[in-house]
Amino acid sequence: MLLVRTFLAVVIFSSACFAEERFYPCHASAEIAQALAGLPPYDNDDLTWAEGIGPARSLVQRYPNDIFVQLRYQDTFRRQYWLAEEYDRALVLYSAMPDKTLGQFLRARLLWHSRLRESREALEQLLQTAPSFPWTHLVLVEMAEPPATDDSFAAETHLRAFLDACPDALEAYDHFQSVKDPQLIRDGVERLRKLLASRTDAAVWHYYRDLWDLEFRATQDHEQARQGVRDDVKRLQSLEPVPSREWYLTFSVASDLAGDPALKNWMKNLILSKFPDSSLAFRITEERWEEEHPKPPPGKFAEWPKWNLDRFAAFDEWRRRWPHSPSPILEQHFLLLLPEVSTEKALEVMDSFATVTATHPDIGVGVPPVQIMEAQEYVKRKVRLDRVPQLIEAGLQQSEIQEKYRPDIELLPPDMRQQRFDNVREARYRAGIILADLYLLNKDATKAQDALAGVAAELNASKPQATAPRQLANQYRYERSEYLVRLARLADLQGKPQKALLQYQEYLGQLPRVSVEAEKRDDVKEAKQYYLQHGGAPENWLTWATSAEKPNPREPELSFSTPLPDFEVKDLGGRTWRTSDFKGKVTLLDFWATWCGSCRFELPYIQNIHDRVKDRKDLQVVTISVDDNPGLIEAYLKETHFTFPVLPAKDLAEKIYPVIMVPTTWIIDPQGRRSQEPIFVGEGDNWVTGIIARMKGVRQGEQQP
Repeated sequence: MLLVRTFLAVVIFSSACFAEERFYPCHASAEIAQALAGLPPYDNDDLTWAEGIGPARSLVQRYPNDIFVQLRYQDTFRRQYWLAEEYDRALVLYSAMPDKTLGQFLRARLLWHSRLRESREALEQLLQTAPSFPWTHLVLVEMAEPPATDDSFAAETHLRAFLDACPDALEAYDHFQSVKDPQLIRDGVERLRKLLASRTDAAVWHYYRDLWDLEFRATQDHEQARQGVRDDVKRLQSLEPVPSREWYLTFSVASDLAGDPALKNWMKNLILSKFPDSSLAFRITEERWEEEHPKPPPGKFAEWPKWNLDRFAAFDEWRRRWPHSPSPILEQHFLLLLPEVSTEKALEVMDSFATVTATHPDIGVGVPPVQIMEAQEYVKRKVRLDRVPQLIEAGLQQSEIQEKYRPDIELLPPDMRQQRFDNVREARYRAGIILADLYLLNKDATKAQDALAGVAAELNASKPQATAPRQLANQYRYERSEYLVRLARLADLQGKPQKALLQYQEYLGQLPRVSVEAEKRDDVKEAKQYYLQHGGAPENWLTWATSAEKPNPREPELSFSTPLPDFEVKDLGGRTWRTSDFKGKVTLLDFWATWCGSCRFELPYIQNIHDRVKDRKDLQVVTISVDDNPGLIEAYLKETHFTFPVLPAKDLAEKIYPVIMVPTTWIIDPQGRRSQEPIFVGEGDNWVTGIIARMKGVRQGEQQP
């Protein structure tokens, strides 16, 4: 680390040692600023892709060598790595730039997520060949922020270098999350507040959230910080509202920080009256519908079908009210798995969904691609079977395209890299299963056999080793069970019932015994019916079904090998927690965030466990919030009355498990070691009781399945 720090210092200092070079501005000219202000917000969901990217492309054609135009163009799409065509278009433009410094920088900035080493080398070269080009430092700050490349020293060093060159550039304040230096944070608060005082344009909305994060981190007097938010809101309410997510999120966060729910209601009513045709208005309408039609409580499974169908019907109305918004059809498409949805209605939704994804390719990526999932739905419903092969071919091509600029595996910590799924392989596997189902339906044994031969090749190539992560092992087991059922159906089609019975039996051997006994899975019911139809006795069914050569798999025992890092963090109640507080006890450790919907669902059960073990000396519950702003956590706990310990420590969560996904729950053993795999969070008293039993088992040195 000393060598790296010395290198950084030398490179940044070396700017004084170079001769005259081209001057690069820190701010857009008045002409460019006016042109940029005329672009549509890139977070406006109501625009098609062409409507959103078209004006930015036009501006690039007019000002190809202006860095601010190019940065704005990149920011329209660089987070959507699957938009390979736009990446290719931009890279051709950069390679032809007469200003090689700018072209090299823009290429590295666009590609660093997908080609980390190449981009870092290009940027480090720029530090030496163009030391007065300030924007290189800002991208190097970005590169030091992800968990796998986290380097707070490098981030702060490059951030200071950029601020020295461009002290009034707002762009710097998007990158203060990783700053640890209290003085740099205080300086950032002072500078950013002065910069925002004179700005009234729509580009500044999210910088207020950055400002509030910094102010809550800079002071222990959070009430003073809340008053600052209230004062800012008065000014912001006088500005012209815009139908963008940034505008919405700014007032939403302000409402939570200020403890003023009336502010959020004001904002929602303003959207409904001023922007009634926007996707934001749809979101608010959907939210209020769910308030008026609450989800059935846990355990009331019989009430879910009606609630889901009522919601599905509501989407029909919302699609008519918001014909230009992709959101209603995207969400309605998720409900197609409901068995109550008719085939006629499903086809109508699928057609609309295909139209929307074609005009809004930026809104998301399917794994496997949407064409493959559409083909799967056609086969399942036995309709439009003639379209399936063409859809499969298009989906396989799309799977290759959307992987071209997929985030670099080096952005994952080493222990996560072997768990990353091969999305192209997954698409090929899924395509083979769908084609096998198609040909089995058509009673074409030859083509079905060819399709399953391809599936077998994919399975053989991806068979995990004994030391593979459980996630990969579980996926392989599930995929092999799908394959075995298709082999059984093929054998039956070929007139080989004994072979079919052997395949069904091997399939059943992939399942836990309880799954076979319950007979809830359609494939288990299918296997049992076939067994009985071919001479099997009902009283011998269970013995036959569970006597396959392979043993019934069980839930793997928990293993503990990763010690917690040394730390010292205060929780929101003022108690200081250290690594030693996790020794001698079994701890349920939960990662969560106030913005995480799934967290809000699970946290009442975490609270229930805490209530039941809080007086014990051998078991405990601790949570870590990964919110950047502690004020949001305080407001949420006040609203919910949760009393479990909360450590506001995103950086600690990243040290415990670098790739943060919330909610994620772990068990920590008495030696202070994290379980290798997270714990599935369920619902209801049975789950709460089961988790406590599992914690007791770990405490006693016993593993609970």
